[in-house]
Amino acid sequence: MSETGGELTCSKRARSLWAKSDRDEGRSWLPLVTHAQDAVSVARRLWDTWVPRSTRGAISSAYCENEALAQRLVCFLAGVHDIGKATPLFQARRVLFDTEAEEAYLTWKPQSAGLPFTSVFDCATRPSHAIAGQVILKAYLEDEHHWEAGIAGSLTCIIGAHHGRPPRQKDLGDAVRTRQRELGWDASCGSAWRDVQRELIEHALRLSEITRADLTLMSGRFVEPQIASLLTGLIIMVDWIVSNQAFFPLVPLHHSDQPSTVALCARHAAQQLSARSAKAWDAARILPAWREDACDLPDMETLYGERFGFTGGTRPRPIQIASDQVARTTEDPGIIILEAPMGEGKTEAALAAAEILASRSGCGGIAVALPTMATTDAMFGRVHAWLKRLPEHNENERSIYLAHGKARLNEEFQGIVTASRSKQRYKVLGEDLEAGELSDSVVASDWMNGRKKGVLSNFLICTVDQVLMGALQMKHLALRHLALANKVVVIDECHAYDIYMQQYLTRVLEWLGSWRTPVVLLSATLPPALRAQLIEAYLKGRRTVGQPHRATGNWRETARRAQSWRRAELVSSAPASIASSKESGKEPSDVAAAYPLITYSEGEKMRSRGIPASSRRWNVTVKIMSDDNDSLIELLRERLSGGGCAGIVCDTVTRAQQTAAALSDQFGSESIMLTHARFVDFDRMANERMLRAMLGPEANVDAGTRPYLKIIVGTQVLEQSLDIDFDVLVSDVAPIDLIMQRLGRVHRHRRGTAESERPGKLRGATCYLRGIEHWGEGEAPSFPQDVERVYDRASLLESLAVLELSEHHPESEFELPDDVARTVRAGYGSDVSSRIPEAWKGIYADAVRKRSDVHDKKKRRARPCLLKSVDFLHSNDATLVDLFASGAVSESNARRGADDDWGPRAVRDTQETVEVLLLWRQHDELRLLPWVGDPKRAVEYGAAVPMDQEPSPALSQFIMQSAVRLPLSMCAIGKIDSLIEKLETLTQSWIGAWQDSPWLAGSLVLILEERGGTELVVDIDNWEVSYSREAGLSENVKRSENHLSS
Repeated sequence: MSETGGELTCSKRARSLWAKSDRDEGRSWLPLVTHAQDAVSVARRLWDTWVPRSTRGAISSAYCENEALAQRLVCFLAGVHDIGKATPLFQARRVLFDTEAEEAYLTWKPQSAGLPFTSVFDCATRPSHAIAGQVILKAYLEDEHHWEAGIAGSLTCIIGAHHGRPPRQKDLGDAVRTRQRELGWDASCGSAWRDVQRELIEHALRLSEITRADLTLMSGRFVEPQIASLLTGLIIMVDWIVSNQAFFPLVPLHHSDQPSTVALCARHAAQQLSARSAKAWDAARILPAWREDACDLPDMETLYGERFGFTGGTRPRPIQIASDQVARTTEDPGIIILEAPMGEGKTEAALAAAEILASRSGCGGIAVALPTMATTDAMFGRVHAWLKRLPEHNENERSIYLAHGKARLNEEFQGIVTASRSKQRYKVLGEDLEAGELSDSVVASDWMNGRKKGVLSNFLICTVDQVLMGALQMKHLALRHLALANKVVVIDECHAYDIYMQQYLTRVLEWLGSWRTPVVLLSATLPPALRAQLIEAYLKGRRTVGQPHRATGNWRETARRAQSWRRAELVSSAPASIASSKESGKEPSDVAAAYPLITYSEGEKMRSRGIPASSRRWNVTVKIMSDDNDSLIELLRERLSGGGCAGIVCDTVTRAQQTAAALSDQFGSESIMLTHARFVDFDRMANERMLRAMLGPEANVDAGTRPYLKIIVGTQVLEQSLDIDFDVLVSDVAPIDLIMQRLGRVHRHRRGTAESERPGKLRGATCYLRGIEHWGEGEAPSFPQDVERVYDRASLLESLAVLELSEHHPESEFELPDDVARTVRAGYGSDVSSRIPEAWKGIYADAVRKRSDVHDKKKRRARPCLLKSVDFLHSNDATLVDLFASGAVSESNARRGADDDWGPRAVRDTQETVEVLLLWRQHDELRLLPWVGDPKRAVEYGAAVPMDQEPSPALSQFIMQSAVRLPLSMCAIGKIDSLIEKLETLTQSWIGAWQDSPWLAGSLVLILEERGGTELVVDIDNWEVSYSREAGLSENVKRSENHLSS
């Protein structure tokens, strides 16, 4: 390599190596040196504009907070990311596959430049160019700059991981020991290949302006795996951008080293490369990080007024005031947990706190995660409205992305996508937009789209699995790590995740803590042990920050000594205890009973603050009732004799369907509404809209918006994120936290003075508890099998004990919201067994053992694919090498290739089920379900579905909204493949033309028939599957086995 007049030039050998080729015609290519220069340019632009201050700080922490050096390092890694292509193995790869002629290869170029090829590699594929690149760069740093092997490995593993999978030691060892010819290192090649590899590395050093002083400083800094993962994510981004030929086109391939061939590499290349990079960057349209300076933040009253429309006499509520204070004044903020009942304004409190934390920490956006697609869709609208109220600085557009399996069906998000593309077309054409036309500063980025890149957007609204997958061993995990580290992460309803999901939640919190990423968790209420576990997980990662290894003497021994000192300090200071205002080591009794409650970290300490509730207080009486339908009918006849709205929460879909059917016979179907998860999406969304309209805070009987008489039967969907209010409630028995949450649905809204707007019999709030099969004299209660399949017996017994309900004491009273925290904490406290009646203790002890076994099995099931602990990696001087367990990699590779749902299922511990699109057959036509459609969108109700061509986009959306999952009973492990095969066989003659549809390709369809004039039914082997607008999807076992019929 030579340097002349400030311009960089490369040798003929370096210029002869290819990085990209035209696989169709073989007439175009891209030299490796040009690809490296493109990558350095993009890396510099990404760092300067897109990487937020928080992430720059996290990466810089590995190098004494030297942000300028960190930028140069990122550029260098980008410049050498494909150094593994400078090998005989890669250069001998076939570039054309439809010919055996010499032009199928580009080996003639390096050969003519003097690089030898001493072997025919045939079908050899190892080492991959990523592994080869790691080996080459590591050898260079060790040989040329005398880096210690461990430190060199901690940095060069980023090159080995840049194709999405962390490198394996087995592959690295194999490359060094047995792949010398493939690397160009065998004796027959002389030094030619090593020389050109060294030249290209030093070319990247100069492009990135890395100095010898930089290399000396870097040689003493071990790159921790959590930082290496962020760097890997950045290099993957760079690689994907510069590999996009729409942005960085190939250049003509000539058979000699003519000026036109090397124009991009020659000494006058700087201007051309700069113009090429600028044009590509404009085309990629990578929006800059969102930024709001802390000094620009308004005071709390102004903030809530501007962001959420609080005007006139509307003031922030107590939990909003307290969370604002914590976010603004905590000296070293990290994680905040807000516990409060629905209606206290937790969402606004979280968004306001997230904005404050982002401005203080320098995060470039916010991620909001929720448990279900339905709650995520509802939150998307709220976040979008909030984003439009954020201050704008110099046309600072904010990219937004909705991440869940059915985001394409969200009209609001798709409207943003369409408008963003239209706006970009205007800009490309150089036309000005009229005032207000497409002027929304919230946009969807074309490049940051799809399941892997969408999460990189500034603002992410997603189902919680998108965050939990940050702790899942899956390909391109580093990209997800980068996306999460860039943002303040808000996770809603964190009480809703079971012991399996908690393994992923605590692990991802640990990684977030290691990046100092602010986190806000929301919950109705949490058991104290779980709350402490979540904060301790975050602090566990946080404690690894700021203690990088140094190559002073034996760096491993130095690191181990530092680790032992650090652990000794942690033991002596006991930072995990919750600190009150007096910083005592034990959670004080007033905090233990406080509700609402804010728990947060300050540095490595945990603190708590009790908050007064702003909503009214009311008493709810809980009474035991029999589990049979006759008793339920009798109760409702008496309670609703003067009208009223009753809610019935069942633990399973089948119980809900059976209950609704029995009540319909007695009260009439017009008085009954059933809602559960086994409705098609179109119906499920309609059900939620109806519930909010009928039972929301603004609904009123006198105005005709709240029914005089209505019975709502549902499953757990009634307890999650629906701001609805019943006059009387009936609930199946459930764990205590869910019972208390359900109690919050009765008399939730004030309806007149002393509830005078409610029916006279229902002015006192009452919840009747059923689902208890038997109360024996001196025996523990028993529960129906279907209830125990959902909730374990030990938790149900604990719930009854804490509620102080028994055969001889069938009634208790609670004051809401004050008793919520006290009761839940009692139910999950270490002394809960002392509350169990003596007669129950034998059965309870056995139930506890079984629950413990189940929990252990869930933890073991989560372990194979669970990302390693940051603390473990730090303690063991680990790098990205072997970050993934080989078993997890093998399983994921085998299953996830064509399965987009693999990741979300893996972090939710859900049994695989089959999603089908429900259509029905009328004569020889396929149709939407009779009530599905929207004439305003040119799709009639029950519209015909074409079989000989792709349905229109509008019709396709309604077909997609006709999706429902078949019950677990039909999807038994070992039989699911047979079920899918039968569904495909049944429908292939009807929907063959769909396979080219971007909406419908690969979907499974279940075609129903009308029977008896009312039901839509189909037989699948020994199952009869039916669907109705009133009941949703039901399955029944047929007495005699039948073949699949249409």
